[in-house]
Amino acid sequence: MPVIHNKRFLGIAPKISAHLLREEQAQIAQDVNLWSQSLRPLVKPLIGPRLTKEGPIQTLHRYRDDSVWLCWLQDVNATQGPINDDPIQRLYFTGTDKPRVTTNYLYAIEDDEIVSSPDRNYVLNGDMQIAQRGTAFTSTGTYPNNDDAYLLDQWVLLSDGNDIVDVSQETTTIPADGLTAAKLDVETANKKFGIIQFIENRNIAGLIGQTVTLSFKARKGAANATVDTLRCAVLVWDGTADALTSDIVSAWNVEGTNPTPVANWTIENTPANLALTNAYQTFTAQAAIDTPSAKNLAVFIWCDNGDATVGDLIYITDVDLYLGTVAQPFEHGAFDDVLMECQRHFETSFDYGTAPADGTGNYWSPSTASVISTGVIVMQCHWQNSKRVAPSVTFFNSDIGGTAGQWAYRNIGAGGYTAFTPTLGFATRRMASVNGGTGLTGGNAFLVYGNWTSSAEL
Repeated sequence: MPVIHNKRFLGIAPKISAHLLREEQAQIAQDVNLWSQSLRPLVKPLIGPRLTKEGPIQTLHRYRDDSVWLCWLQDVNATQGPINDDPIQRLYFTGTDKPRVTTNYLYAIEDDEIVSSPDRNYVLNGDMQIAQRGTAFTSTGTYPNNDDAYLLDQWVLLSDGNDIVDVSQETTTIPADGLTAAKLDVETANKKFGIIQFIENRNIAGLIGQTVTLSFKARKGAANATVDTLRCAVLVWDGTADALTSDIVSAWNVEGTNPTPVANWTIENTPANLALTNAYQTFTAQAAIDTPSAKNLAVFIWCDNGDATVGDLIYITDVDLYLGTVAQPFEHGAFDDVLMECQRHFETSFDYGTAPADGTGNYWSPSTASVISTGVIVMQCHWQNSKRVAPSVTFFNSDIGGTAGQWAYRNIGAGGYTAFTPTLGFATRRMASVNGGTGLTGGNAFLVYGNWTSSAEL
């Protein structure tokens, strides 16, 4: 969907008349996300016109107060006619189109051309570009391919047991307009599996009682023996908001029968077989969110084949969920923007591209720590992005040394390194206080080395 790009927003200037505003200013700015320099709603859906012109639209002009818009494929200036309360509402504009004037008699619009066009994808990291935990997940490592495990950012693997499929970020077998996809590689035969994403309570405003459209691209491996069918669902959680059961499957059931959800989860659409080929296809499904007590939503894509063969592959990417009955083209968010949004849920101190693990990657020296009167080191860890809730924190030792989960400190005056077991003093949405060591001299300064992850995921 077309958006307005503002390369440099100078903020609001409410006391300046509208006609005197610079193009980088506004009188009012609310519910706006400018991280990617696109003017779009942050929370609420956008109600706007369906643009009938094809091609790169250069200019949009609101012609009348009843949401009639004009668009041009060129950069033009438009101005109302000089007659006050003009009954035919003359509008003059520059450019090459002729005539360079329109009136309410020349321009008419049908009621059905105004549609609800939500310029918001409710799925985060739908193209699988963010992978803070690593890019490959097997039965070993810090994050094994277990049932009900977060792997690629925001996506949970659900499977009929552990080590059913290996999961990785694919960068070769991808759509022509994409860079990444999720690759699911069957490791245990004759089991079902899939990926799911949960949408937190504060982000479902405006969806309850409405129809949504789920869309995604998928294909199978060229050498697949049996895996050739996916199904998808939009689900509603009506339990306590954001305190959901992430392993939503009570029973996977036989091929051709949808999984049975656990208590408080309801499938809102009627999943049907989606036949995969050796090329990417776009699949869509509509769901009426008619559970009035809904607190969270989820999108679930799974393999329905009950006879999966080891080595068979499935690729999934460009997942989106929009309000309305029209499937929108997938919009690839700027990497830094999507990473920042993902870090609201999960973040690591490791360099991006380094999978969290003990003794792996560069050491992290967050700050000079101080020893308090009780002889304990106290230091603060600040998150890159404020977390959804106070997170859980996991510690990893650095390549300085120590056993798993330990950190190390270095007395600036004395030199050398000493391993210690860090403990979490407290954690908030913005930072954590970490303590460690014993019997140290108060007031001394230390460098502390170690790594961490913080998780506020649903």
